Amino acid sequence: MRKLILITALLLSMIFVLGAEYISVSEYNNEVRLISDSFGNTVLEFTLGSFERERHDINGDTWFVPKFKNSGFLLEEGYPEVPVDAGSIIIPHNARMSMELIDSEYVDMPMKIAPSKGNLLRNVDPESVAFDFGAFYKGQGHYPEYPVELTEPFILRDFRGITARFMPFTYYPAEGKTRVYTRLRVRITQDGFDSVNTLSSSKNSYSAAFAGIYNSMFLNFGQAKYPSLREDGDILVITHSMFEDEIIPWVQWKEQIGFNVEVVDVQEAGPSASQIQTYIQNKYDNNEDLLFVQIMGDAPQVPTLSVNGGGSDPSFSLVAGNDNYPDLYVSRFSAQTTSEMATQVQRVLYYERDIDGDTSWVQKAMGIASNEGGGWNGDNGESDQEHMEIIRDLLLDYGYTTVDQMYQNYGATASQVATNVNQGRGLINYVGHGSDSSWVTTGFNNNNVNSLTNTYKYPFIFTVACVNGNFVSRTCFAEAWLRASHNGVPTGAIAMYASTINQAWNPPMRAQDEANELLVDEEKMTIGGICYNSSSHMMEVYGTNGIKEFKNWHIFGDASMLIRTKEPTEIAANHDDVLILGMESLEVQTVPNASLTLSADGVIYGRARSDASGFALIEMDNPPLEPMELLLTIYAFNKKAYLEPIQVLPSDGPYLIVRDFTIEDDNNGIPEFDETITIQIEMENVGSDPAENINVYISTTDPYIFSTGSETLTDPIDANDTGSTVQGVQIQISDYVPDQHQAEFTIHLELDDGESFAYTKSFIINSPDLEWGGLIIDDSSGNENGTIDPGETVILGIPIINEGHSASPVINTSVSITGANHVVVPIIDQIDGLEIGEEGLAMYEVTLSSQAAYGSLIQLSVTANYGGLSVYHGQNLIVGVLLENFENGLDNFDWQFPQSQWSIVEGGPEGGHAIKSAPINHNQTTSMSITMDTPQSGFISFWKRVSSEANQDFFSFHVNGQLKGRWSGTNDTWSQVSYMVNPGTNTYTWQYSKDYSVTAGDDCVWIDDIMFPVVELPTGNPEAYVEETTLNFGNVIPGESGEETLLIQNVGAAVMIGNISVSGPFWMDSDRDGLTRSMKYVIPAESSMEVSILFNPIDEGTFEETLNITTDDPENPSILVSLVGQCSPVSNEDLVQVYPTKLTGNHPNPFNPNTHIRFSLKEKTEVKLDIYNILGQKVTTLANEELSAGEHSLLWNGTDSKGSKVSSGVYFYKMQTPGYQSTRKMVLMK
Repeated sequence: MRKLILITALLLSMIFVLGAEYISVSEYNNEVRLISDSFGNTVLEFTLGSFERERHDINGDTWFVPKFKNSGFLLEEGYPEVPVDAGSIIIPHNARMSMELIDSEYVDMPMKIAPSKGNLLRNVDPESVAFDFGAFYKGQGHYPEYPVELTEPFILRDFRGITARFMPFTYYPAEGKTRVYTRLRVRITQDGFDSVNTLSSSKNSYSAAFAGIYNSMFLNFGQAKYPSLREDGDILVITHSMFEDEIIPWVQWKEQIGFNVEVVDVQEAGPSASQIQTYIQNKYDNNEDLLFVQIMGDAPQVPTLSVNGGGSDPSFSLVAGNDNYPDLYVSRFSAQTTSEMATQVQRVLYYERDIDGDTSWVQKAMGIASNEGGGWNGDNGESDQEHMEIIRDLLLDYGYTTVDQMYQNYGATASQVATNVNQGRGLINYVGHGSDSSWVTTGFNNNNVNSLTNTYKYPFIFTVACVNGNFVSRTCFAEAWLRASHNGVPTGAIAMYASTINQAWNPPMRAQDEANELLVDEEKMTIGGICYNSSSHMMEVYGTNGIKEFKNWHIFGDASMLIRTKEPTEIAANHDDVLILGMESLEVQTVPNASLTLSADGVIYGRARSDASGFALIEMDNPPLEPMELLLTIYAFNKKAYLEPIQVLPSDGPYLIVRDFTIEDDNNGIPEFDETITIQIEMENVGSDPAENINVYISTTDPYIFSTGSETLTDPIDANDTGSTVQGVQIQISDYVPDQHQAEFTIHLELDDGESFAYTKSFIINSPDLEWGGLIIDDSSGNENGTIDPGETVILGIPIINEGHSASPVINTSVSITGANHVVVPIIDQIDGLEIGEEGLAMYEVTLSSQAAYGSLIQLSVTANYGGLSVYHGQNLIVGVLLENFENGLDNFDWQFPQSQWSIVEGGPEGGHAIKSAPINHNQTTSMSITMDTPQSGFISFWKRVSSEANQDFFSFHVNGQLKGRWSGTNDTWSQVSYMVNPGTNTYTWQYSKDYSVTAGDDCVWIDDIMFPVVELPTGNPEAYVEETTLNFGNVIPGESGEETLLIQNVGAAVMIGNISVSGPFWMDSDRDGLTRSMKYVIPAESSMEVSILFNPIDEGTFEETLNITTDDPENPSILVSLVGQCSPVSNEDLVQVYPTKLTGNHPNPFNPNTHIRFSLKEKTEVKLDIYNILGQKVTTLANEELSAGEHSLLWNGTDSKGSKVSSGVYFYKMQTPGYQSTRKMVLMK
């Protein structure tokens, strides 16, 4: 129900303080609270007891701006400046939620609310912006339309949430009246299923590192309801290779205090920003414990995303759902040199691990504020100084001993800032104007930072200012703070939260308030937790205006680092100092909520976290197997690191350990595939008694190695002495082991008294690893358009590279094609073994049926077998259609760039490469174009991605100058468009144009996979003709053969392909396949082919079979020829050697440099034999004379008629007699 409370002077209490009116409207507290909650049915209530209003005189009229503590503003230009409050709840993982207002109370009061000037940036003077008393103020409506609203669902890492926004002030301009809601009760319920930002399943546990965010974000979050998974998550480090050595101490320390750390090179994760984003997404999808992403390097080393015209590392954190709430903590050590990286690593190690001496500076803070803001601009209507005073009181109440008032009103200077920083400050808050390299208030700039001497006294800085973090293409203010040093010792800051863009007035102030409240409440004390939690609260209240701020607000430093807010104290810990070999745990009593780790030489043996009583049990899944010294590390909030050695010692008696092992083989001492190796084992007796009758053997469950040797005995080993195997143990390595496989095996050492010792070891195996290069299509004998067309014969070149660590054996390749009728003829299908890094080339001749449809898809499959390994490559080819995928750069087509050339980049719609528009300034255009002949109507299609200022900077596509499509805004997904093209000469143009101001997104476009229309039409059909319908072989003596020649003619206008098959005692004699019963053929248009058919019976009798010729002639797909022959003995006098007139072939083929061309003659006759190149040009004549009956062989040495050597390639040899002619193909390889 709704209660109306009439306003009288008695009902409203007004107190005037310093020009502001504090008005009490009810007995309620100002708050949003949870009334009831069952999953999928939640009741929230907003109540308002009092508010403050500021009076402003505008054009002679009195206007007000109401506000209350912790409220934000809607900031909609031209509409009333009314406050908003919000509350968020956890909702079911896939439910659609709805909200109803179930009860309300309000009072109406005469109060005119002034219009908002919008979400102004801090580089805009609010006084220069005029008030907009536009259409709303002249109308009969009210604003806001409804006092409550429900946002879209969002995902905050582990949970799906939704925000209820409460707007308790509604203004009616026609009446000059404001309705003030003192109570708004809403019910949020499940209303079916949703597809927006859903989770795969509901969570019943969460990542405790996000507990601070969840607790402050969700009204219905409770740790009892959602038990913690773990306190310490994983860190993904993305670094440039130049910093590989410098970051090692940081990585080792992070692992030492409980983190799992994975380091990847930017070339693997990227190298482009969009590829890095995809890489992080995939890592998150496959590792629910990933919490932190640490970037090592400046933007040129590790690129950032671009949003709102500035760098956007925070966008890397958006990996769950399509919302804008962070799911990871992302931070950056921005460095361009190794020394800049080293100083950032050193300061973190000191701050977390080595801090010592006088640490009173930790509890000293500084506040810096301008003299601007308030009223129209500033969260809660606060000026910058008022805002900083509130934070100062908060910090002093918490326990900070000093909070400097560096205010513009007080005349604060850069030298004052430097003096106090050099004395030591643990925290600095700034609010005011900023630049790329300074704070405008005080003028403190990069030069001042570089002059600091605050060694070992490093503040955390939270700055609300424009572009203090604008690190792309310059050294920004934040980078200066993190890179500073004095005499080789780090100075400056430990971390800084700074924006890459011009910040607005209100939303960032809300985040700064929240950050300091989190700090004093000691909710979650990592740098990432403070920064991202405060931004999440800002987004909750300010919506899209807060989202813009978050995406450009960067953590410079280490997000996983615990901030220090009190002087660190020593950690008290009780534990055993010695572990006996075989013990698997260590009990420790220490401070609550501490991280404990047992490690040695970079190996983590066990981790734990102490409970509320300080107890921790460190369990070791793989305890030490030999005596050593472990390091116990204990790390906790506001404590000095605890580092103490734990000795691991053996018990009484002999105790054998494996000190080392060596590998013997017949080559290089490196285990390689298909090799038998011998392992020699060096042992040491670290026990107190001698070890006798030592039996040594090896076992393994590794699928790629096999222990073939038997057990071997070694000599006794005295206490504290060493010994080795003599014969060793043999291991056979398979011929199908993948390259760089780490093979594990167990060495067993057994004594005669039954005591045994087992040690797991491993070694890396080298194998060949074949990778495919880019497919080469050589259609120089066709239309030379670089693709395969119907009826065309092409040479496919398939590069194969050995990228493994061992030479390969012989490589056998095979090719298959599906999707169209074709003939594949191997030219080079076997490649000699490839050395490491060597490239080989398989070659196949492929003829596609002239009946294949233009634009149809065929699938090419290539397999290479080598040893027991194989590698497969599949690729789709589009018949007769030109595709530009930019995988060969700009070499495939005649691209034109009238202004400046576009660049080839990685990250196309299916991976691979794409083309990116050239960078341009305001009022400029960049384009690329190409002109082609199109014989018939068709379609052109392409994939695009646009990132620009919405509705101002446009990407457009034109055909012959006519606009076909135009797009703007930012969309991270690729999309495809297609347009009809008329026949004729067409010019296609892709263009990106900018207006006179503002840059947004990445300010560019990407294009890929351009499919052009058909550029050549089919020329006709094949026509098959065979004159003979029967071949009679007569009588053949058993064991011998008869031969007949069948002429197959293609009298049509297109190439003809097909297959010929026979059965029974009949065979075909093929140059390629030898004697065969099935063979594929290719006959050019208006040409013919002779096929030698052999009758080779074994038994006597009469034989009748059918020869089947299939064709791609649509009118005559199959031709049948009857084969008839008899087999019976004859007398010796009848045996006469008869040779057919036949071109037999050449050997070898392929060849280098010589080959022999063989043929036979039935009788003495004139013979001409010529050599032609692939273009049909005669190269030389080998014979032109009369030759006798019988077999003949001619040598060709790869030279032309002038004796010059010819180039590698395909050649044809043609034999002619008065009644016979035949042409064969050969390949010269050099």
